[in-house]
This record gives sequence, structure tokens and C-alpha cells, in this order.
Amino acid sequence: MVQFVFTPWRNRAELLKVRGQFYPSATITSDSTTAYSPSDLQAIQKAVARVFMWVHRGHCPHVVESTAMLMSAVVLDSRQQQRQQKRQRQRQRQRRQHSNTDDVDAGEEDDSAAAAAAAAAAADADADADADAEAEAAIEYGIRAAYLTAFTRFVTGLLDGHQDKARKLSMYGVARTVGLPAGFVELRHQGTHEAMPGLAQLRPAAGRALRWIWEYYWRNLPDDGDEGGDGGGGEGVEGKEVAGGEQHHPVTAFAAAAAAVGAGEEGSASSGAATSGIRERMCKRAVMGYLQRQDGEAGTEAAREALVRQLGQWEDLLVVRALAEIGETARDSGTLARLVRLSREILGRATGTGVQDDAEMATDDIEGLRGELSRSRRELESMRESGKRKRDSDEQDGPGWKRWEGPWTPRPIGVL
Repeated sequence: MVQFVFTPWRNRAELLKVRGQFYPSATITSDSTTAYSPSDLQAIQKAVARVFMWVHRGHCPHVVESTAMLMSAVVLDSRQQQRQQKRQRQRQRQRRQHSNTDDVDAGEEDDSAAAAAAAAAAADADADADADAEAEAAIEYGIRAAYLTAFTRFVTGLLDGHQDKARKLSMYGVARTVGLPAGFVELRHQGTHEAMPGLAQLRPAAGRALRWIWEYYWRNLPDDGDEGGDGGGGEGVEGKEVAGGEQHHPVTAFAAAAAAVGAGEEGSASSGAATSGIRERMCKRAVMGYLQRQDGEAGTEAAREALVRQLGQWEDLLVVRALAEIGETARDSGTLARLVRLSREILGRATGTGVQDDAEMATDDIEGLRGELSRSRRELESMRESGKRKRDSDEQDGPGWKRWEGPWTPRPIGVL
């Protein structure tokens, strides 16, 4: 079946340019929303405008739009902080000028006109300060609304995209599956059903959300030098079944779409094959990055949890295939044992049997470990094939139009 790829960006370079504008190198590892320089804010404004143009074109990934909305609130907040600092400097200058005028007028008691002018200027300054305070309060309320709207749309849209239509799950359950922190769901509920949170709560939440989106989506995009070709197609598929009965998550499809090289190639079949190959290479890269850590090294367990969340973006069969291919070339029994643990966890999650006990693993039998990786791959392949046959059987037995089996005897209209 032909699989067409649609993206709102022209090529991969345009998408990577927007990523660089959203996430300058100095702010990638920061959760702060105030760590941006004036030049960074100007670049973010350009990226936001470009993403909103993509939204109007259609087929824009939800996480890309969410990044733009969160960054738009950050820019609005930063600009307001700059204006407040400028006003404070002006007020301090005016106070110094008024104090100097008072000192001069103190020695000139006869000059009543100068004293009256100074008093009038002080009254005007106080009135301006009151007006500025009212305006700042209104602007702050708008900034809080911008933060909350962007954050709520990000959480709700992401979890709705991963919701199981056959079996309704709670938002906390879906968030646990995706790897989204439970605090995000709590803040979303609070902002929707309770009083609006303050900036002291919304600013760090927006920073953590941008950091999470980076780890979940933007970081997985291959750079220009990783794959050949200048094309930049993207998969316009959100959680729908494509050829072979393969189920894709929304963010997964778009992450692979961002790196697709089939836009300039002839034929959609080659484009689909290139997209599938890129997904496999991205998966292998994530696993190899985890395997570079040694057992017992500081942060290894945290890296493993992050890897499990990252592997959740891809289909279980694709991940197990990547583990089996890495295991074919691995010569270290420790590396193979870690691959087998990952495959057991994925297989247990797919079959619903849970993770097997590591005590049953013979860590010194390299060929046995490779054989278990191959068996896990074959078991998932048979599960997908049986599921495909069941879906085909259900479609044939269900209501609707069917292909007529047997000879066809035409009858004139009106004759029984």
C-alpha cells in the first residue's frame, strides 16, 4: 500500500533551523525560562512565526505547535520583565532628580514657585506609578493565561493522541505510558478546574515542559549530516494504521517524518522504505548511547529509565529487531545481557506476562543470549501477523459490502 508523506516544512534543514532557534545550545539543559539573551528571544520570535505558518498549512505535529505556544509565552514574559526593569530605572532617575531639587529648594525658602513645581512633579510621578502598576497587573494576568493555555493544550493534546479508543484510560494512566510526569497532569487539572496558578508556578512548569519536549521529540531528529539527500518529507499520519498493520504513535510518526528523505525521490514506495529505515537507525542510536555506559556507573539507572521512555515512541517489534541486530555484532556478554533484559521487558509489556526473572539468564552463554533475542523478535512478528489475520477476518465477517463468492446471475429489475 502506498504511503504518502506530508509535512508543512519544505525540507529537513528548515525544521532543524527552527529547532536551533527554539533551543540555543546554552539553554538545552536548562529548565529556566529567563536564561535567554535578547538575540535568543529575537530568534525564538522568528521560529514561533514560522511554526504558526506551518499550523495554517496543516499536518503540523502537536509537539511542534506546543513548543511554539510555550515559547511565545516565554517571549511575552521576558519582554514584560525587560519593560519593568526599564521603568524601575526611570523611576529611580526621577527620584534622584526630585531629591536634588528638594535639596536646592531647601536653601531658597523665598522661591515658592520652584517648590510648588517640584511638588507637582512628584504628584505626577506618583500618579504615573499607580497607572503603571494597574497596567502591569493586567499584563501579568495575560501572561499567566498565555502560560496556562499553552501548557494545558500541550498536556491535553499529547495524552489524547495516545489514548486507547477501545479502552478508555485516565490521564494519569496515559501519562505513565508516555513517560509524562504526573505533576504536568496535576497542574493541568488545577489550571482547568481551580484558580489560575501564579507565575511562580507556571514559569518553572513551562521550562520543564520545554525540556521534556526536547528529550521526547526534538533531540531525536537526525542532523543534516546523518542521512543523505536534501529532502525533508514528513509522515502526515497521526495514530492511524499504515501498510502492514503497523501502528504508529503520533509523535513517532512525526519524528520519523522530520528526517524522511523521500520528498525529492521518485515513487512513494521508496519514500516509505527510507522513512522506515530512518526510524530503525534512530532506535539503534538511542540503544547504543545507553550501551556506552558501564554497569554500576553513576546515572546508569536514570539513563535506562530515559531509554525505556524513548523506546516507547517506536513500535515494539521495531525496537526488538534493532536489539537483535545489535546483538548479532556484540561480542561482550555483559552488553548482550543488557540487550536481553530490554527485550524481555518489551516482550513482557507486549504480551501482558510481565518481565521474566533475570536469574534464569545465563550471562556467560553468548550464543544463548543471541538466540533469546532472535526468539523475542520472532514471537513479536508472529503476534503481529496473527493480529493482522484477525483484523482481516473481522472485516470480512462484519457488516458492510463484501466480495460475492460464486457465479453471478443477473436478474432484471422488478423480478423476484
